[in-house]
This record gives sequence, structure tokens and C-alpha cells, in this order.
Amino acid sequence: MNALITIMARRQKIIRAFKNASAVNTRTAIDTRQYGLGESVVFDKLVRERILVNTGEHHFYLDEITEDAHTKLRRKITITVLIGIAMLALLIILFVKGFLDFNI
Repeated sequence: MNALITIMARRQKIIRAFKNASAVNTRTAIDTRQYGLGESVVFDKLVRERILVNTGEHHFYLDEITEDAHTKLRRKITITVLIGIAMLALLIILFVKGFLDFNI
């Protein structure tokens, strides 16, 4: 769980750096070497997801529309998983309660 928290924190740090630098289009792309942002698994994943767009020569910008869509999708998935876990827990409780009541 710690690794997941670390990855999410790193992801948010990278995205926040681009937002703070207003690097949101080709003209405002930043040199990631100056910000110490490149060369990480998290950074590479953001590039693969097209949240960060390479304009050449280590210059990238944040695609806010794609980032927003990914954030909404991750939220939906998280909520769905949590609802599923809650339903499963409820079914287990009901099953165990019913089983205990039957044996008494």
C-alpha cells in the first residue's frame, strides 16, 4: 500500500509542477531537465497515457483534458471497486449470520 501512495504522490507532484509552470500547450512546454521531472517510471507512464505531451528536446506540456478524463475514470473505478467490496462484505455478514441462526 505504501508503494501505491508513493506513486500517487509522485504523480500529483509531477502534474502540479506542470500546472504551476502553466505548461499546458505547445508554446508553454517546459524543459523537464530544469524541473528535475524526467527519467522516472511515473513520468514515463504519464507520457504513455498522453497526459504529458512531448514536443521534442525534453520539452513537455500537460494535456489538461486528457488528465481530467483519466482522473474521472480512476475515480469511477475506485468507487465501483469500493462498492463491490462493501457489497461482498455485506453478503458475507448476512451469510454468516444466517448460518449461525440456522445452527442454533
